[in-house]
Amino acid sequence: EPVNNTEQRAAHHTALRAIFDNSASGNTREARAVFDRVCELAERLRQQQWHGSDGKPIRDVVNIGIGGSDLGPRLVCTALDDGAVRNDNLPRVHFAANIDPVELNRILRDCQPDTTLFIVASKSFGTQETLENARAARRWLLQAMQEADLHKHLVAISSNTEKATGFGIAAENIFPMWDWVGGRYSLWSAIGLPIAIAHGASAFEMLLRGANEMDMHFHDTPLVENLPVLLAMLDFVLVNARGASSVAVLPYAHQLALLPDYLQQLCMESNGKGVDRNGKQIDFATGPVVWGSAGTVGQHSFHQLLHQGTASIPIDFILPLRAPLEPAHADDARHRQLVSHCLAQSKAFAEGKSAATAKQELLDSGASEEEANRLATHK
Repeated sequence: EPVNNTEQRAAHHTALRAIFDNSASGNTREARAVFDRVCELAERLRQQQWHGSDGKPIRDVVNIGIGGSDLGPRLVCTALDDGAVRNDNLPRVHFAANIDPVELNRILRDCQPDTTLFIVASKSFGTQETLENARAARRWLLQAMQEADLHKHLVAISSNTEKATGFGIAAENIFPMWDWVGGRYSLWSAIGLPIAIAHGASAFEMLLRGANEMDMHFHDTPLVENLPVLLAMLDFVLVNARGASSVAVLPYAHQLALLPDYLQQLCMESNGKGVDRNGKQIDFATGPVVWGSAGTVGQHSFHQLLHQGTASIPIDFILPLRAPLEPAHADDARHRQLVSHCLAQSKAFAEGKSAATAKQELLDSGASEEEANRLATHK
């Protein structure tokens, strides 16, 4: 059913995550076939079985995409990296999105053409930023090899096979994208290829299975206990009843530092319109500005405004209570300190501090009555 009535497209991204159900639909069966191809390619790269123009294994993989073709896989690749000692036998995965040449140039200065594979991720194969970066990558490759060898260094994820093959990408190296998957929901599709390369096919499968569990929770759970519904309603009330114009997302986990960036597109592109399905002007706020950064970094930049400013800004705190399983993190006091910071900040925001309490704290620290009265409102 084309629920996207402006483009006449279905929204069936949940099919990408239901591929392990034997009663799968047509879309799900198609998605499962692509998932298997993704995992097969990823394992070939991880096992050093994909060779470049000089017969050497691929050492670097560069994903060229923007928006949903970049933010999702970039987030997950970062989120699954716990800082453990890197396995040098595995390819390094990089991401280039900005049309500013500096981003891609910084990546390529540490790569060699004969051991680098590019993934060009664009549904139309016509997105300006992606196509210009892909052309730059192609020129870089041709400085070191013949055009006949390009197919060993280029993979595409696109619905436009004709344009992709015309660019020099072999048909067998092209993974499909479908109209029923929006870009901001596509990380569970072939767009997730960098995830499978960086962290393995089993990790990519676990990601899909976890997303499917939340799909089932949303589908089966009564509204009063339904987490996605409760979060959506909370945002709606805070924005329209309490006048909040933005929501801060503060993950107290460095691995989730890119989560606010991903949520910006997921929420603000989805709700970023001022008219309804029939083109009529909406007289309420459709969504807040989503922003944030990793704790505790934000405590030393914008928390002052959140605590004492004039704007009402709701905050989502995200806290993994357990440290990464990597032995290097065992008994690391820094993670316990991270947890304590998050709990203390959330408590302070929830409860606030009265002027009387602030004054008493100043008096207890040795301030005079006059000084305590003067400084209390600044605390």
